[in-house]
Amino acid sequence: MDREATQYERILMCDLRDAVWQLRREKEEQQHVQRIQEENGELRQMIVQLEKEKDEFNKKMEEKEQIDLTEKTNFSCFSRCIVIFSLLGPLFVLKYSSL
Repeated sequence: MDREATQYERILMCDLRDAVWQLRREKEEQQHVQRIQEENGELRQMIVQLEKEKDEFNKKMEEKEQIDLTEKTNFSCFSRCIVIFSLLGPLFVLKYSSL
């Protein structure tokens, strides 16, 4: 039969148990911190990628606005020409038809 543990051995066993539990908790905390850091790294990469896409989108929108503005000015010039010709056309017809 095993002998009964002494008071010193009981205290030592409890201290060892507590030390092992503490090391397990610290290891779990380190793993948790490492997981969070990895997730943060992935999120940072996603943020950088989204910012690049946002910049590209803004550039495309600016280019589109410039094209739209150019088309509007071209259309307004074209519409002015049509109005002038539609007004001047009948005047020329009336002037030269009476001759």
